[in-house]
Amino acid sequence: IIFAGNCACESMGFKTLGFGFGRPDIWEPDEIFWGPEDSWLGDERHGASGEIHGPFGADHMGLIYVNPQGPGGNPDPLAAAQFIRETFRRMA
Repeated sequence: IIFAGNCACESMGFKTLGFGFGRPDIWEPDEIFWGPEDSWLGDERHGASGEIHGPFGADHMGLIYVNPQGPGGNPDPLAAAQFIRETFRRMA
């Protein structure tokens, strides 16, 4: 859309500074470190208590889920509060 606008302005005699087509997208799996796990939805990026190692954020793109029964199905309100805080910290 922006390129079309530049072309329209140039066709009417306006001198633009040129057009930069932006950065090249890097999307191939070989070029991006997705994490240490080998299987889909693996659990190697989590520590024993659920903390995420390294530069990783949420577990799933677009999915924010806190188990209503508590972390690991354990109905402990204090542990659930800590887990909820950690989940919302990852969203920031």
